[in-house]
Amino acid sequence: MKVTINFLGLFKEYIGTDLVSMELPEGSLFADLLAEINRRYGEKLPKSLWDKGKGVFLPGILCVGEGRDLEDVNTPLKSGETISVVVHLAGG
Repeated sequence: MKVTINFLGLFKEYIGTDLVSMELPEGSLFADLLAEINRRYGEKLPKSLWDKGKGVFLPGILCVGEGRDLEDVNTPLKSGETISVVVHLAGG
């Protein structure tokens, strides 16, 4: 299954591009995507955004799929889904 990651804001600077396509096995979970991000980009991402040891984004980083926030690592991904990764900014 193919998913597209849209790295927004600061992430584009660290990743080197804003859109990345990834091929994952059918039935992949959000955890599988995080593992692939860690494998490909873990060394490029700063400790303020990414925990390389755990292979997860730090609090305040939003991963938004099609019509849903991806928070639970056991969430199944949808084939063809675009997932946006962005730093959450507080407003007031």
